[in-house]
Amino acid sequence: MSVYQDISDVHDPAHKSIIVADDESMLAELVKEIIEGWLAKPVSMVNDGEALLDAVNTGAYRCVVTDMNMPGLSGIPLLRQLRNAHPELGIIVVTGFVEEFPYLEVIKAGADDFIRKPFQKDELRAKIDRLFREQDTRYRQQRAEQKYRSLFQMSHEGMLVLNAESMTVEDANPAFASLCGRAVETIPGEAFLGFFDERDGMRMQAWMGACSHVGRGTLADVKLDRNGTKAYVDVTATFITAGGDPLVYITFKDVTERREVEAKLADAAQKDELTGLYNKRTYHQRLDGAVQRSIAAKTEAPLALLLIDLDNFKRCNDTYGHQIGDKLLMTVGDAIHASIRSTDLGFRCGGDEFSVLLVGSPPEGCRRVAERMQEEFAKFENYGTTMSIGVASFDRARDNNSDSLIRRADEALYRAKRAGKNAVEVAT
Repeated sequence: MSVYQDISDVHDPAHKSIIVADDESMLAELVKEIIEGWLAKPVSMVNDGEALLDAVNTGAYRCVVTDMNMPGLSGIPLLRQLRNAHPELGIIVVTGFVEEFPYLEVIKAGADDFIRKPFQKDELRAKIDRLFREQDTRYRQQRAEQKYRSLFQMSHEGMLVLNAESMTVEDANPAFASLCGRAVETIPGEAFLGFFDERDGMRMQAWMGACSHVGRGTLADVKLDRNGTKAYVDVTATFITAGGDPLVYITFKDVTERREVEAKLADAAQKDELTGLYNKRTYHQRLDGAVQRSIAAKTEAPLALLLIDLDNFKRCNDTYGHQIGDKLLMTVGDAIHASIRSTDLGFRCGGDEFSVLLVGSPPEGCRRVAERMQEEFAKFENYGTTMSIGVASFDRARDNNSDSLIRRADEALYRAKRAGKNAVEVAT
């Protein structure tokens, strides 16, 4: 019986039921009296092998004390049938025919112990007592493994058992299989690091090496490959030895939802609620960082700043009200989103003032981006408003900080306003 299968209550240490089988009634009665006097519990008795097998098959017995020579089924065939049908049953053989039934052959057939007739009652008691202790130990181990297996299988957290030397999976629970989008039976034998991308795999390998010295540890926010999607998990490792084998017990706590909420909150803190563009605080942080990277770069990478002002916006607000004004601001946000790449950044800096940071766009392409914004904005009802845009490309010789780049873009925007509005001017 597997240690992971249910164990009958017959093997509970509190249960000490015994049956004696011997065709010599006087000897059987003697053995019965010895055991009952010791255990203070009734002991059953039968006179042949068939009756013994029937009794064990239908009753709850923890131990059999049996003769080897009885009418009908007996000897080695009886032992084999008993052991095959009841792997946990304790079997003690009592025989006077030691030449016919050698000790080694009897043990191989399934007996737990062997007593030669005639015997001392203390010898019988000692052997039954030892058998019960061994059964009790196995019972406790099996119950402990059953509890572990139940916890392992039913846990909501993903769990793995790894070979500590090869770092391959020896066991996985359904929760882990669900986390990585796999059938649980396909996971044992897999390389542990194969469940992570290259970056997190290297991070995991270094962490596991550190954990092995102290026996345990936790690593937060690790990406678990989930058949093309990513699950974010907190990982805990515990190094153990079981049966002489070095193992690693790993648990995975799914933090994907928490991480997504945190990302949304962080994103909301950087975004303008009305337009969906980045806000003024983020504008200064991103612009400063981009300019400093350009200054530090060995080769000059294109970087440009666009400052955008909505012409006649105050008149529109006064004429049509703030609801229309808010609608126009959202339209500007849509026009900016539609005109820039994913690597570029759009900002609402306050009121009707906007900016765009173009990363990697050469100077000759920046005007075209600005004109495309004007075209996108013109597709919508604009209530008499237009866009004026000033463009400045980063110049290593002149821009030693972000303020210098802003000033040059602002001067270009001022020229666009003076040129009659709805214009694009590029700083020289």
